[in-house]
Amino acid sequence: MKLLQFALVIFFLSMEARGQTVCIDDEVGKNNLLHANQRPIFVGLSRRGHITEIWVNSETTEWTAVYILPEKQKKICIVDSGTLSKRVNFFGKKIRAYD
Repeated sequence: MKLLQFALVIFFLSMEARGQTVCIDDEVGKNNLLHANQRPIFVGLSRRGHITEIWVNSETTEWTAVYILPEKQKKICIVDSGTLSKRVNFFGKKIRAYD
């Protein structure tokens, strides 16, 4: 837990603000997430052209949602984070979004 707090402090101290979203160099941001024992469990291409990723620490269940901007110098931006998460497996089952 203290390692994650330290990593997030370093992460935020080296940040560049884009509106209300925190953005830093892509490589630095990913290294900070790896240092916090978070690993990507989801990667998706947004219709708006950026990459969205969800990173999770499987031991503590802490998670971070980020997007990566498609610029020449790539930036990773934190959209949200939390302390509890659960992996959901829907494979092989039909899911109805609305009843």
